Amino acid sequence: MYCLKCGKKTQGEQIFCESCLAVMDQYPVKSDTPIHLPNRTTSPIPKKPAHRKRTISPEEQIQNLKHTNRRLTSIILVLIVALGICIGALAFQLLNPQPQPEANSSSGKNYTYAPD
Repeated sequence: MYCLKCGKKTQGEQIFCESCLAVMDQYPVKSDTPIHLPNRTTSPIPKKPAHRKRTISPEEQIQNLKHTNRRLTSIILVLIVALGICIGALAFQLLNPQPQPEANSSSGKNYTYAPD
């Protein structure tokens, strides 16, 4: 016997179809009666979309390159200014040395006053 709902072959006199769980009494057909079932096309399993890179128009590519160039230019300028400040500070230290205390200076010694 075949299920008239899904078309699968059933065993003997079952109450429910094993594949679609339809009640067989609702679809009464004698086992020797020939039936014609339409061919069912199985719907394909929907595929996940492939992760492709989004194509960027030439105008967008130009805008992205301009943005990247501006960012790199600003970073380079900041680095040049920082380097200039460091070199200036070093040059100032080298050109204007602070006086070093002499080794034989009398700082920290206790002298008593002796009138002449």
